[in-house]
Amino acid sequence: MKNLNLIGIDVSEASIKVLQLGKNNSTVAYESAALPAGVVQRGNVLDGEAFSKALNDVLSKINPQLLDNKDSVFHAVLCMPESKLFSHHCVVPADVKKADFETYVRGEAEKIIPLKFENIYWNYHVAEENGVNNATFVGVKKSDLDAYVKAFKSANVEPTFIGGELFALGRSLLPNPPFQDDYIILDIGAYSTTIGIFSVDAVPNMSILVQRGGNSFTRHVSESLGVSVEEAERLKREYGVDSAHEDTKVPGALRDNMSLLIDKVIEAKNYFENKSGNPIKHIIVAGGSALMPKICDFIASRTGVETLVANPVQKIKEHDLLDKSIHGIFLANVIGLALPENYEKFSHLNLFTQYQHDPKNIIDQHPASRQIRSFSDFRDVLYILWKKNLAILLPKIKLILTATLLIVAVSFLLWVLVSYL
Repeated sequence: MKNLNLIGIDVSEASIKVLQLGKNNSTVAYESAALPAGVVQRGNVLDGEAFSKALNDVLSKINPQLLDNKDSVFHAVLCMPESKLFSHHCVVPADVKKADFETYVRGEAEKIIPLKFENIYWNYHVAEENGVNNATFVGVKKSDLDAYVKAFKSANVEPTFIGGELFALGRSLLPNPPFQDDYIILDIGAYSTTIGIFSVDAVPNMSILVQRGGNSFTRHVSESLGVSVEEAERLKREYGVDSAHEDTKVPGALRDNMSLLIDKVIEAKNYFENKSGNPIKHIIVAGGSALMPKICDFIASRTGVETLVANPVQKIKEHDLLDKSIHGIFLANVIGLALPENYEKFSHLNLFTQYQHDPKNIIDQHPASRQIRSFSDFRDVLYILWKKNLAILLPKIKLILTATLLIVAVSFLLWVLVSYL
């Protein structure tokens, strides 16, 4: 069942984009705004006041509509940069019972995650393909997610789902699941590139972060040709890796710099195919660098896999409401977040779930933040408030009891000394 009161909110260092989709994935409302430099960096909101103002300005302009009468609130769907996440892929052995999946996946993740589990929020997803259970573990430092949620709450935005960027890209760029072939999404960002591998559904089975992106391509062209960074950026966009322009030396410089990245793609492809037994048949390139001329031909020639440029707008209708000043490829995240699916089926990838159940974060957002329409809602509100206050009062109660016992013990000792000495 689709939820039509979802709003996708995508935040980058340069902008905020907000999108609401309706039935048949028609565009109901869209708005975007530029973010001042330095407000958001590498997934961190550094200026909460400026961020809150920008987000509130966008939300005040979008004018979203309540399309589902069964729910009287909007649900914000967000994503975090993959650089902030810890992910791990493993194949669950056939002899592991379904009830033991969580224990097994956690045990495998604990072998590689460099943090104690009490310091992260985490979740997992298992997808079965040809009798093989591919498990995806995803986690995030508590401090990172706490700060991220706080930034949105300062703008009175209550999240309902927080995933990774790959999750959003999978939903906007891949066929509607279940699909037959396995895919790689190569998301080339400014500072880094994420290699995501998908099978059966739009959930990434594997995620690898490579510290090389569009900015490093530009710097290499600048250094190789002895031109300014601004000129190198222009040359990169104009000539890319098109062999028809070898005389400019731009394609050769870009191929040299991209070789390490392509080697990582091949390494990830081979690793996944060996573990899953399923071949990768398609690569989809996302991010601004996907628009470089002939980049798909170059990647296909190196990997032997059909390669295409991402086209997220094919999933939605009424494109006239979107921002025509930017290429559709830059809308991939917000479209994936806004697609009105039932997010309950992706609950095992929702990082917000553990946040909500952490005693220090127990909040009255559901259903206390909406109108109480039933005795069940009223009961849930009372339970959440009781649990919230218990979490606050319990340490104080322990302190009072300890102090009381200490006073009683000292008083008894003094009584004994006075009575018998």
